[in-house]
Amino acid sequence: MSLEEWVGVGIPDEIVAQAISWVTLLDSDEATLEQQVEFYQWLDEDSIHQWAFEELSEFWAKSQLTKEHIALLDESAYININELASTTNNQPIPKYPLYEITSLALIALGLAVGVIF
Repeated sequence: MSLEEWVGVGIPDEIVAQAISWVTLLDSDEATLEQQVEFYQWLDEDSIHQWAFEELSEFWAKSQLTKEHIALLDESAYININELASTTNNQPIPKYPLYEITSLALIALGLAVGVIF
């Protein structure tokens, strides 16, 4: 199921189209007082209108939020681990530091057990 099919499931297409028109008009901040009154009348006509408006306005808000956050991303803020390794005095970052520590601990334990027994 695509996103378009998921948003507004169970709501007649005509009402979804009306809700889309209301969401975009109200989001544009260009709705006249008369249009705002018409919107509230439309909402009061049927509970499906309210349902459609809630679903679509939530989807609209989330999609706008995502667009705003994407615009704020700066590619230079991403850390490239290979570039980071090359800037640390040309010493490679150990891939398995836990294995190295564990190996040393096991060797020390083996030596200690060998000395005791």
